[in-house]
Amino acid sequence: MKYVVCIFAATGMLFLSFTAVSEDGCAHAKVYIGDIPFVCAQRDEFAQGVKSAHLKFKKTLGYKQIYETQRMFTLPATAVSLFNHDGELVMLQFIFPANNAANAYKTIRKQLDQTHGMHKRIVGYELSPKFEYRWSLKDGVKITFKRRKGSSRARITYSLPQKAKAFLYQQGFRQAG
Repeated sequence: MKYVVCIFAATGMLFLSFTAVSEDGCAHAKVYIGDIPFVCAQRDEFAQGVKSAHLKFKKTLGYKQIYETQRMFTLPATAVSLFNHDGELVMLQFIFPANNAANAYKTIRKQLDQTHGMHKRIVGYELSPKFEYRWSLKDGVKITFKRRKGSSRARITYSLPQKAKAFLYQQGFRQAG
């Protein structure tokens, strides 16, 4: 059994909730990075399992591991994985260079649609100055593909939102409000 810590803040009070998560949750995983189910990925096994996804390890920076990939998408990407204190993968982000004339961003979005089902378009389109698409999977993984206005790069972010927020909060990142 794994235990997940959930942190809730309400009216200035902080509540901790310990939730037991069975290893069986891995059997119901919908999102895989290579051979590794995202919801169950641990730092050591992730580094081994992503070789099948054509991710090439570059370096470790604290809680992050940096990879490069030339073959996973139509554009090369830098992948940054973020692990919490327990070595659990909480976020993985692919950073792409500027879109090309063949509209590679649209091809990438279609690849995500084919793998994870139909997206929800939040704003814009792939050739717009700003776009955002989302997928919310039944195993709790949230995928976002977006480009911010003024940026030439787009990003795909895979995350376990509650775990990622709790870890980033611990690290001193506060949500803008």
